[in-house]
Amino acid sequence: MQVKDYQLEQNESYAIIDWLSTELLQSNAEELELAVRLLFKKEYSNIILNASNLTIIDGYGVAAIRKATKICTNELGLFVVVSKSDMIVERLDQAKIEDLTIMNTVQEGIDAIYLNDLENDFEDESDANTDEPATWIGLGVMVYGIIYTVVHDGLVHQRYFKYVPRSGYAKRLVQAHKLHHATIGKEGGVSFGFVFARDPAKLKADLKKQREAGTAIVRDAAI
Repeated sequence: MQVKDYQLEQNESYAIIDWLSTELLQSNAEELELAVRLLFKKEYSNIILNASNLTIIDGYGVAAIRKATKICTNELGLFVVVSKSDMIVERLDQAKIEDLTIMNTVQEGIDAIYLNDLENDFEDESDANTDEPATWIGLGVMVYGIIYTVVHDGLVHQRYFKYVPRSGYAKRLVQAHKLHHATIGKEGGVSFGFVFARDPAKLKADLKKQREAGTAIVRDAAI
């Protein structure tokens, strides 16, 4: 029995292909294409290829990623490659794959997908309400983007500045967001309020109940 070079994690709005092999070459590139087609048939347009283990890629591997990117973007989704390897990133950059997104971590890929979905939702709302001034829609997107950048990327994930709140609402916000990402997928998750954060103790209690009921799959050491 042939062992697959990947594992699939399917969530509500995105799927993750965990590429287990260190190679993406002519000998196994078709496996990636088949995985993407399988997910597309299940109506996934947002796909993350976790290529953290990948060290070698050839033209066939690049072509498979190009096809996957086109499949996702044709449906207004994202195909994200996760890799910290300079060689892999440089190889994909040289290929100039239109609309390909490359991130350092899976979580950054998930964030990019949620932002892309949000932008698509705003565009759909704009098309449905052509009588409303586009300026207000643009301002709404801009304000949300500023809040998301400062609060989510900056305060919570420490990407732009190193400030760890020790007390007050900022600390509660960080704790609530970490509990939000404590589950695999949205099922059974907690704290969907973004800038509205409930008491972390109550969130942990809710999360524990969801796990005991079998509703939530909690990541290791999350609670």
